[in-house]
Amino acid sequence: MGGYLPLSKVYSYNPVPVELSEREAELVCGVQANLWAEYIFSDSHYEYMIYPRALALAEIAWSSPEHKSYEDFRESALDEVEWLRTEGYDAFPLKDEIGDRTESRSPVRHMASGKSVKYNAPYNDNYKAGGDGALTDGLRGSWANNDGVWQGFISRGRLDVVVNLEKEEEITSVSADFLQSVGPEIFLPADVVISVSSDGEDFTELIHMENVVSRTPADCIKNYGWKGKSKARYIRYQARSDKNLRGWIFTDEIVVR
Repeated sequence: MGGYLPLSKVYSYNPVPVELSEREAELVCGVQANLWAEYIFSDSHYEYMIYPRALALAEIAWSSPEHKSYEDFRESALDEVEWLRTEGYDAFPLKDEIGDRTESRSPVRHMASGKSVKYNAPYNDNYKAGGDGALTDGLRGSWANNDGVWQGFISRGRLDVVVNLEKEEEITSVSADFLQSVGPEIFLPADVVISVSSDGEDFTELIHMENVVSRTPADCIKNYGWKGKSKARYIRYQARSDKNLRGWIFTDEIVVR
């Protein structure tokens, strides 16, 4: 429900934050990790979710930050996971870990990079990402909705923004990724409308996409966009939630080429 948690993120945790004073740091007695189990229904699934994360937690507890190395730890964890599996534990096969979403690893540059965005419907303050510049800052989200990059919309069940390219340009594509994560009620949009304008007042529709939204798959990311040839200074991107499922709409970047 909380999204993908890579082993590297677990290992990067510091139980004694640098913000603490020396006296405050002495009050930290140890570490603890909780496994929330409302979506876990078997012992084998418990083990799958615990290992190798518990190994990372153990090294966090026993090592000061200056003595930690994720690369060295991962090499050791690969061997330990294989040993656990031969002993009958259903540990996650670390050698098969995909890691964070490829798109989230480096910024993307495009025609709308750094351009201003007008919000006709507000984003939610709990998932504001980079605020008013989040949809053109070049950053794309990971597998987790709470990574600080995905921007969330729930007001009136819609996303409605206008990107200002600052001058009329020849464009050939407009697209955006959307996240579905059924646990926290985040769904793909039921329909998407992309329009263009030269004056910011009168818009011409380029495409209207309708989508059948359901609770399956439970987690996915899909791209909705337009390709063709057009001129535009202003690009309006609208997405609406399903009127039956409702819930959240999450997107990370409006890419214009």
